Amino acid sequence: MKNQGYKNDNERAADILVLLLAGHDTTAYSVAWILIALAKSPIDQAELRDNLKSVTHDERRNVKMLGYVIKEGLRLHPVAAMGFGRIIDNDIIIKQKGSDLDFKISKGTPVFMPNFSRHRDADYFEDPDVFRPSRWENPCEKAVSAFMPFGLGKRNCIGQSMANAELYSILVLLLSEYHFSIEEEGVSELKITMRPKGYHLKVVRSLPSTRID
Repeated sequence: MKNQGYKNDNERAADILVLLLAGHDTTAYSVAWILIALAKSPIDQAELRDNLKSVTHDERRNVKMLGYVIKEGLRLHPVAAMGFGRIIDNDIIIKQKGSDLDFKISKGTPVFMPNFSRHRDADYFEDPDVFRPSRWENPCEKAVSAFMPFGLGKRNCIGQSMANAELYSILVLLLSEYHFSIEEEGVSELKITMRPKGYHLKVVRSLPSTRID
């Protein structure tokens, strides 16, 4: 609100409107995907709940495993599955696997980098289709470079900070007090954003002991 980069309040209001509209469904879908993933991984869910309950309420947002779970959820189910478009500034030469021929992308070419396929590429992530939050404890450089659910650079997602704030706040409240399990399987649906469709989760208050042997 106090950013002096805006020429007037109309510009400021326009960005606020973008954040409210574009950041509503997208963040809700991300929360839903993460809850679905944890419902299918009760051991990870129980461990995260124990970690959250082992610290004070104010410290819960800083629990490392929470960050790992959110990252892994965004990796497996990026809401902006189609990625982001760019115009190439310079010629790019790509070495092709199993071929002596190079592949050239010419300057001025519009390109898209799909998040879904890159986030599930075995060249960057071991067992790429498996929900494994622990992979973010000591991620390799290739994995870090491939992970970009909000894009990179000056034109990355304008709502990234807001989305992260919402994800951490909402998930702390839900996962510290409730247990989620799959009641009915659904499917993934791509309509501009990738969203869960037909999933039903069963929600109960967490038991005194949440550990699963």
